[in-house]
Amino acid sequence: MKAVQIKQFGVEHLAIADLPVPKPAKGEVLVRMKAAALQYLDLIVINGAVMPDLKLPHIPVSEGAGIVEETGEGVSKWKPGDRVMIHFVQEWIAGDSHPSTNAIRTGLQAQGTLTEYICISAEALVRSPINLTDEEASTLPVSGLTAWTNLVTLAGIRAGQTVLTQGTGGVSLAALQFAKAALDGYNLGRGEATDFLTINFACTDGVGHMYGPNSIEIEDTYLRLDKDLANLFQTLDQKVGKGQWLLFLTADHGAANTVGFMQEHKLPGELTSPSRLVDSLNRRLNELFQVSGLVRSISNNMVNFDVNRIYSSALDFDAIKKAAVDFLQRQPEIVIAVDISKVGESPVPEPLKTMIGNSYYFKRSGSVLIVAKSGQLEGFYRTGTSHSKWNPYDTHIPFILYGWNIKPGHLNRTVNMSDIAPTIAALLHIQMGSGSVGQVVTEVIPAK
Repeated sequence: MKAVQIKQFGVEHLAIADLPVPKPAKGEVLVRMKAAALQYLDLIVINGAVMPDLKLPHIPVSEGAGIVEETGEGVSKWKPGDRVMIHFVQEWIAGDSHPSTNAIRTGLQAQGTLTEYICISAEALVRSPINLTDEEASTLPVSGLTAWTNLVTLAGIRAGQTVLTQGTGGVSLAALQFAKAALDGYNLGRGEATDFLTINFACTDGVGHMYGPNSIEIEDTYLRLDKDLANLFQTLDQKVGKGQWLLFLTADHGAANTVGFMQEHKLPGELTSPSRLVDSLNRRLNELFQVSGLVRSISNNMVNFDVNRIYSSALDFDAIKKAAVDFLQRQPEIVIAVDISKVGESPVPEPLKTMIGNSYYFKRSGSVLIVAKSGQLEGFYRTGTSHSKWNPYDTHIPFILYGWNIKPGHLNRTVNMSDIAPTIAALLHIQMGSGSVGQVVTEVIPAK
């Protein structure tokens, strides 16, 4: 049989291999693959961004559909000729997800679907819908199921609700199809109450991480997103009526340019190593307090301490944080380091001080926050980029209101994504949500 294998990480190293057709063992089924569906996960597996210790050669791709060719001993659920889909999380049969059920995933720990034949546990197969082709069915195990789980199982979408999708990936496109179907299934926009539909298009984030904001790949993604949005707007015009629906569109962050792009254009930009910074900080704290491993990690610009070790060793946590801040502020890639519990009395300038305070949540945040120099990226983004910085390249995001009762125009003053909810509430003449912290964008409100 023929199969596509990852010989070395990188799309350019994919190769077609001639392999023996596997024989199903006890409890297994041999499936002749008819279709495989590609998604962003497959790309980052092939490029080595996920599971860099993956044993090679490896057959990639997580979704697929085919026909049962042969069954192993003890298999009674399936017979030759049955049309089936390949389950992604092979040992998650029922109930809530748990680490013990997530150990074997198709295309990652197990061989993937980009092959003519695959042997797989009989429990890791799902019958293909009779009304779908193999190509259509192959998109359901990951993308379709994720969209359905979020919209139906978790969100419980029903009349009066809205769906927001981001990007143009498989999950987003499936969610978009569910959202359009919900217009008819739940008669959205046709009753007396306001219906609210939110849709999350996340592929822009994934492609941006992999290739950066100035890449041809992200340009292609946004062109496709424009077409998807145009199609959605046409559907809303047809189903709800022109001028009878209101859109808001935004993003949760921007992104830095890739390090290569910044260096090519003589902009500040370089790779840093959080793990090396953790090691050097731990060495310094060990010298001062004679206890090793006081810092567990540095992630999302926050230093996470081993609080249990600190208290069990009867150490002064405030003294440790002060020593960490002193050390970090002397590192060339760091502009500011601050004990978040003392940010109010620190010399950190605005708007950074407010942004740091807004980013802190005791149960999830680290105790010391780092502000790196502009253009600093963690070392594993050698071919892409990241975000989570205060700089305008990360915090300048789209904020679009369009449609029902919105006056044409634009603003140059600062507004925030948290202003969307109170603005929508003002347009609807309802109380803003109990957790709302934004302000009404008064310029879009029609004069009485």
